Amino acid sequence: MRSAYLLTIVTLACLVSFVASRGIAEPIATTKHATLNAGDVIEVTIGDLVGVGVETTKRSRIGENGNISLPLIGSVKAAGLTEAELEKSIAAEYKKAKLIEKPEVSVKNFGPTASTQPAEKPHNAK
Repeated sequence: MRSAYLLTIVTLACLVSFVASRGIAEPIATTKHATLNAGDVIEVTIGDLVGVGVETTKRSRIGENGNISLPLIGSVKAAGLTEAELEKSIAAEYKKAKLIEKPEVSVKNFGPTASTQPAEKPHNAK
């Protein structure tokens, strides 16, 4: 009984260490009214960019200049805006470039300490 308990504790400790080392992060608990800052890692999802019904997702760190780079439109100001404001700004840029007629954009802020690499799914995940 005691060895099963110790095995469980060791397994949990290894799992926590693995997750922490991989930089797996969840969006930070903010409201859509909190402003984004240089150094924050954000995830931008754009609907219908490469095909109808297809979502394009890019995770990147906001640069020291306050900008992020997005597919086909290049640099967009992000620092100083809220998530909602950035969503509108990105949608307007894709519409202005005549790349998407009705852009659907979402932005998630993961904060300054997150990895720019998305979390990997386990091999058995579908």
